[in-house]
Amino acid sequence: MNSPGTMEKIQHGRGRAARLAGSGTAPAEIINELYLTALSRFPSTEEHTLMLNALQSSSDHRAAIEDILWVLLNSREFVFCR
Repeated sequence: MNSPGTMEKIQHGRGRAARLAGSGTAPAEIINELYLTALSRFPSTEEHTLMLNALQSSSDHRAAIEDILWVLLNSREFVFCR
C-alpha cells in the first residue's frame, strides 16, 4: 500500500490524476470519477463534501487529486474489497 511503486503510478504524468487535473473537469465530477474507479461506487454526501473541500482548498490541483486517490487506495474498503 505504501510502496514507491504505488506512488509512482499515482503520480505518473499520463495517469488518471494528471489527466483529471488537466481536463477542466468540474471538481465534483473528479471526486465521483475517483470513487467510481477505486471503489466502484459514488461517494456518500459526507465523503463528497470532505473530498470536495480538500480539492477546492488546495492551490495544487493535481497534488490534491493524487492525495484523494492515495486515500481511496489505502482505505479499508479498497483493501478488503478489491
